[in-house]
Amino acid sequence: AINNDAIFTFHLEAVEIYNEKVIVLQQKQRVESFAESMPILAGCIRQRNVCSTGLNNQSSRSHCIITFTIQSQDDLSSGIKHSGTICFVDLAGSERCSRANTIGKHLVEGCAINKSLLSLGQVISSLQRNAENHQGSPLRRDTRQHVPWRQSKLTLILKEVLENSCSTCFVLCVSSR
Repeated sequence: AINNDAIFTFHLEAVEIYNEKVIVLQQKQRVESFAESMPILAGCIRQRNVCSTGLNNQSSRSHCIITFTIQSQDDLSSGIKHSGTICFVDLAGSERCSRANTIGKHLVEGCAINKSLLSLGQVISSLQRNAENHQGSPLRRDTRQHVPWRQSKLTLILKEVLENSCSTCFVLCVSSR
């Protein structure tokens, strides 16, 4: 049943993961509407680390995670609260340094990007294997495969939205170059 007395609050925050360092682009801030969040998001995008490489004029050199938290309270007297989180993640693309013609600082950035993407793939594979091995039966601690969350800052930050009963959707933009 829909409670017309419910009180909703929305919060937005954004971080960038650059060379395995977490950089706060936007502290957690209350927003009243999606329209109000658009200029904040535009500011976050302008702050991101980008550079020109041999494959891309505006190459993202970091991953960006934008988190919206939605909380509702049935009414002021009941105290019953519900919360949900939506994360939008812009992953920097993996790159082969020989084709991107990166050297020095940009080569280091590319290595950090590739390492974190590899870690994300390993986490997703481990989660998938655990789900397949224990379909229909409770997970026993001694038979679960270790999930390597701590291999990168990206996977540590995404842990909450990838594990347990969370729904995850990936949208990919892939270049053949």
